[in-house]
Amino acid sequence: MVVRMLQVVRRSRTSRALWRGRRRWVQAAETDLTPGVWLACDERFRVWRHWTQRMPEHLVESRIREDAAEGTRVPDVIRLFRLGLHHLLAGGIGLLRVRSPGRYSIAVTSAEGTLILLDPGSGTVKRFADRPIYTPEYVALRSALAAHVSCPAFSVDNDGAALTEEFVHGTVYETMGDADKEETTRVLLRGFVDLVADQRVWNSADMLIRARVAFTGRDLPETLRMDPWFGRMRERSMHWPLVPSHGDLHPGNVIVRDGRPVLIDLAGIEEPLGLCLSMRPFWYDAITVITSPAVPDLFQAFLAGRFDDEFTALYAKAGCVYDPEEIVDTLRTWVLLHAFEEQAQRGPDADDRLTKAALRHWDRIAAGLSAASSRRGWDSARR
Repeated sequence: MVVRMLQVVRRSRTSRALWRGRRRWVQAAETDLTPGVWLACDERFRVWRHWTQRMPEHLVESRIREDAAEGTRVPDVIRLFRLGLHHLLAGGIGLLRVRSPGRYSIAVTSAEGTLILLDPGSGTVKRFADRPIYTPEYVALRSALAAHVSCPAFSVDNDGAALTEEFVHGTVYETMGDADKEETTRVLLRGFVDLVADQRVWNSADMLIRARVAFTGRDLPETLRMDPWFGRMRERSMHWPLVPSHGDLHPGNVIVRDGRPVLIDLAGIEEPLGLCLSMRPFWYDAITVITSPAVPDLFQAFLAGRFDDEFTALYAKAGCVYDPEEIVDTLRTWVLLHAFEEQAQRGPDADDRLTKAALRHWDRIAAGLSAASSRRGWDSARR
């Protein structure tokens, strides 16, 4: 009982701190917001909306993605009860009154200090940062990516501390049927093939070495320990070109418009590097979207070989040979790189979050490999 009471008190303090900080961010942009009552839409006060504004589909689906990452699906009734409880712990104040006349009806805050305002009606998104993260390098990378894979039109303001872009209306990729999802994935992969042919810098070995240094001495499961597979991948990486990469290409960041995938939420360049627009191994975005826990059927299609033609073309443009028998090692490499970048901008790793992130990603990938083992012999995932 005492432990439970302490947990409630700790959660109360955390909720109040989150509410104060993120409410202050939203209030700072009050002149741009639609007047009226605003509601906090999640437990961490990250997403706020005008009470009359319906949430865009890709933000609604983000809660399903969070549940999938945790391996659970929370019923709506329980989620609403939990949301109310968190607001109560924060003082019952998941509300905000806006008086200044503005046009944006949704506000999204982030732990990295970015505020995103959305106006679905006019098709406009405004991003504010507390520092210049939309640099000339960002503009060059985004323009290079957009030349081959559709991205929202954009312009940079306020010396790189603000960005205006179009709000993309369409179908959220992860909600599509299996056949449509696979066809959209092929279109996306063909765009990556063209990107590799046009934009590439040699090589990827430095990224792998930095990740290896970060994981040195950490308690990893046998299937993720560095030898001997890391040596093979490091040798391969010397021939892997780097290309402009979204970095956080989960299915909720792909909107299908007029039959073509459009990449949204291209984060500004962070220091140290996190899940933002940057140069990465040519296969990074493709593996990120295909292995997402929100689309397990897509991962199984990949393991069954239904995207082998597209990956063969992707590797060929990179000057490499695609070998399905090496895909497990490539997935291990992605896990280490993704976990490393995911935690890079979150400060000291006192709670060993780096290892936990790697284990979280690998556990779900290994489960998918085990499910596919009877079809293509992925037994190496368990060695």
